[in-house]
Amino acid sequence: MELADYVAVAAARWRSILAVLLAGLLVAAWMVWRTPVEYKATTNVLLSPVSGETAGELTSGTTFAESQANSFAVIAVSQLVLEPAMKDLGLEGSAESFRGRVSARVLSKTTIIAVTVSAGTPEGAAEAADAVARQLVAAVGDMMPGGEQLVRARLVAPAMLPGAPSAPAWKRILALGAIIGLGCGYVQALIRAAIGRRVRVSKDVELVTSAPVIGMVRFDPDTGPVPVTLADPESRRSRDYRAAAANLRFLDFGGEKLAVVFTSAVAGEGKTTMVLNLGALLARAGAKTLLVDGDLRNPGLARGFGWDNSVGLTTAATGGASLDSAIRRTGQPGLDVLPAGPAPPDPAALLASPGMGKVFYELAERYDYVLVDSRSLSGHPDAALLVKLVGQAILVVRAGQTTLSQASRAVAAVEAVFGQVCGVMLNRVRQGSGSSELFPPPPGPLGDNAGR
Repeated sequence: MELADYVAVAAARWRSILAVLLAGLLVAAWMVWRTPVEYKATTNVLLSPVSGETAGELTSGTTFAESQANSFAVIAVSQLVLEPAMKDLGLEGSAESFRGRVSARVLSKTTIIAVTVSAGTPEGAAEAADAVARQLVAAVGDMMPGGEQLVRARLVAPAMLPGAPSAPAWKRILALGAIIGLGCGYVQALIRAAIGRRVRVSKDVELVTSAPVIGMVRFDPDTGPVPVTLADPESRRSRDYRAAAANLRFLDFGGEKLAVVFTSAVAGEGKTTMVLNLGALLARAGAKTLLVDGDLRNPGLARGFGWDNSVGLTTAATGGASLDSAIRRTGQPGLDVLPAGPAPPDPAALLASPGMGKVFYELAERYDYVLVDSRSLSGHPDAALLVKLVGQAILVVRAGQTTLSQASRAVAAVEAVFGQVCGVMLNRVRQGSGSSELFPPPPGPLGDNAGR
């Protein structure tokens, strides 16, 4: 994805991103509300040499005080100091529980120990800090080696009352909640966009297959049952179909003749309409063309011509009728139709039968183009079995409806039976999302003046 794609995701799904952001803020506000208010007070204890008659003795004493400062900082949070401090404060419980509220550290490049204590009130924090400091001063005097007083400790000043609580840090918590909420909101938007991203233009097709987009047919809500290439040959949609038919003729299939299955990822992509229009155009260009209704469960080609399905593909494959009697002629020269025929009890088994393979072999020998209208690749295995028989498929994709994941699964289903997606048709393309003018009709019977 490019930067514009990420911006588009944010613009399209800003409501869900905002909802997750607000959820993050609500959780942060709940944490602030649940966290007990806490104040911290700090007082300082200074370590200094007891005496020194010369500068050397003073320097030696100061050096000794510096070397012992870290040790006394550890003693400040030990049981030796905390138990008497708790007694002075009238606190009950263990020194271990009180230790969680006390900290001590040596200020950089000094012999000052900063003692910090937390409590539920400003006064309580200041009193506790002073009590711990007093007991630390006493402990320093009692712990000199050999009873010799080399270093003395004294309280610099009583702890000041804290002006604001140290916890909860509501600004930090709310900011963190907003950042996490915004991040999670955008991630869920990206995931939803990736799962539900729809194929709209040829650039999207490149993400699922290397097969070329051979045509883009624009959306027309007034489309009727009669193929638009016959009802209105000069319409813009007719030009779209002519461009697609021309591109189909110039694809390299390794031979002069072509048999191909028109299928889709899901139902309702417009396969039957596509087959009718392309077949009519190929026949008009002088190619001997056969349309085959390979949807044995819900056939539609015969209905388009106003015929019944008393004979057709199923009867030819089972020997119930000859292939010649099953094929029907249309009013357009060069265009024949093989209806689906009566519905079999097990369409998948019939499509996988030797009789069906024989029918398609003979059709490929008779016609320049055999266009097979099939079911979608989701659900029943019928379309995949037809692709296995014919070897090649054109994937019909309804722009703005089919998702990338659906199209990817369709391509995988074709490849799973060792078939090839030789082209993609984008159907019902809306203005602004892409234009079939990207495929202008090349010179030829489908355009102007050249042949196949």
